[in-house]
Amino acid sequence: MPRYKLIIFDFDDTIGHLTIRWTDVKKELVEWAEKNGKGINPAEHIVGIANKLSETPEGKKKVVELFKKYESECVGKKAYLMFPSMVELVKGLKKADYRLAIATGNNTATVSAILKADGLLGLFDSISGMDSVRLSKPDPETLDVIMEKLGIKKKDALFIGNSEFDVLAGRNAGIETIRIRTLWEDDVAMLRKLLL
Repeated sequence: MPRYKLIIFDFDDTIGHLTIRWTDVKKELVEWAEKNGKGINPAEHIVGIANKLSETPEGKKKVVELFKKYESECVGKKAYLMFPSMVELVKGLKKADYRLAIATGNNTATVSAILKADGLLGLFDSISGMDSVRLSKPDPETLDVIMEKLGIKKKDALFIGNSEFDVLAGRNAGIETIRIRTLWEDDVAMLRKLLL
């Protein structure tokens, strides 16, 4: 019997990759923040800047709007790719009766559109994006929303991501978390051995 009932994945650079110039997104966020008198540190990582701005309703609206603009361009141009070994792992996990979800720093509609285009949307029981919560990862809300919606206890969930923000989000949510290296076949093999 599987140790976990739910496997939650990060999306960008875990299951697939969005070709977006995040430096441009960050630049626009910083410019908006400065123009609107929001005290942020421009040297901070884009995730920190986005979460700081998301603490106010007008800031959150701007963050979602800006991410959506760049992500929509990416999806429209099909400027993304799915990692074949991760796609095969996800399919194998679904066949093994795991419940699957995505907790992403991207917009929910972006990830849903990509998964739908690739025929994968039906594999996931829930998708929680940055537009679904007040603060994005490393805040635990993105993960908490999924577990609450699916009625899964923290001890029965595993989160898989590629970044330090994913590790922190998992820790903050009290969920066991595994950090993988993007496109490392050894890491995918380790996940396959652990879960299948």
